[in-house]
Order: sequence, then structure tokens, then C-alpha cells
Amino acid sequence: VPLIYGTGWYYPGIVFARNDGNLTHFEVLLGCGQITGVTTVLVNDIEIPIGRSGTNMTGTGWYNIVSYGTRNGVFNRDFSDSAGNPLGDPYGSMAYMQLVVPNSINDGRSVPTIEVLINGLQIETFGADGTSQGFSFNNNPVWVVLDILRRSGWNLSEIDFTSFKTAAAYCDAAIQATDLNGNSISINRFQCNLILQTRRSAGDVIRGIRNAARLYLSYSSTG
Repeated sequence: VPLIYGTGWYYPGIVFARNDGNLTHFEVLLGCGQITGVTTVLVNDIEIPIGRSGTNMTGTGWYNIVSYGTRNGVFNRDFSDSAGNPLGDPYGSMAYMQLVVPNSINDGRSVPTIEVLINGLQIETFGADGTSQGFSFNNNPVWVVLDILRRSGWNLSEIDFTSFKTAAAYCDAAIQATDLNGNSISINRFQCNLILQTRRSAGDVIRGIRNAARLYLSYSSTG
């Protein structure tokens, strides 16, 4: 299951598909939750709009996020029996979406190419005193490293929050840059937009983030 930090394009996995004669219905696994949202969906290079209640969208297709990755998940009511009972899986702690496209885009006889521009995980940030500032979308490399450390078994009692907060502020500082059109813009000094789709050791992942953001980790004087 992909682990997604920040924003990026990728090819999510299809976990279920069926064609009803006019439309092909997909369940698409987005990644470990809880994610922030999906910005754009392309199927065979054609943009699919987000679903709108009460609107006939059979000509264009549509997508809707069924679950953002909450612990208990959500059933997709698009896959149910004649009595309305869900047939699929709620995918607890995993984000997934419903995707429906007309036969002109995919008729169900082949696997389409699906691309998604996603805003990834909501991660927890902290003040210098270790007070939680809640969960939100954040692509600061320092808080991404902390999230990975915690997933790897590190406890909050082992973290020097003052140093993490200081480093996070350094990464968030605005600097001047030039965009692709030659315009002057202001951007954060460092960001981390990372999509993990294959197994990697936590050490390798953290090393890559550290090197890209000029960070390093060390033990305190007390070990």
C-alpha cells in the first residue's frame, strides 16, 4: 500500500472492476490513510471530473473518494447486492476512491492507465515543548522524518522537540526563486513530496530526506 507524503503524481492500484454494459466501475486504492485529498484524476490521459450529486455524468465519468483512510474505513455503496448490502471491503486505515468511466474511455476489456495527483498524509506536528499541534497536511521534511521515526517504533519521549521545531522553521522559511516562466516567486526553503510504492528500509528513506533537505540526526548528550 503506497505511503504518500506531500503532493505528487502516481499510478494507484486497481483493486476491483466491473462493467455494466455502459460504464466501467473501479475501486482504486490510493494509499495508507489518512490522506488529505485528490486534485486530478486521469484515465488513459483523459481528465475525469469529481462526482456531483444529482448530475448525469455518464458521458464524462466521475470519481469520488469513498474513504480518506479512517481507521474503520467506509463501504463503497456502488458495489452492493439487490438488498443494498455492501459487497466489498471498507479498507480500514486505507484511502480509496470510486472511479466510473464510460465505454468510450474504457470498456472493461483491458486495464486502463490511471494517474492521480494527490495531496498525501495528514501528519502530526509539535511545538518546541512537545505539545501536539494536531494532524494536518504538511510536507515539511522535518515532520515527515518524525512521522517515519514514529512508524519505525520511536517514542515521543525519545524526541528532542526543540531541535525538531527549530529545523522545521528553517525548512519553512520563504526564499526567492524563479518559476518555469521566468517569474519571481516565493517558496519554502525545503519541501518533501515523497511517494513510497515499494518496500524500503526506514534508514534509506530518512537518509534520502535528510540529504535533500540538509538535515542530520544525532543522539543527545544523554543518549
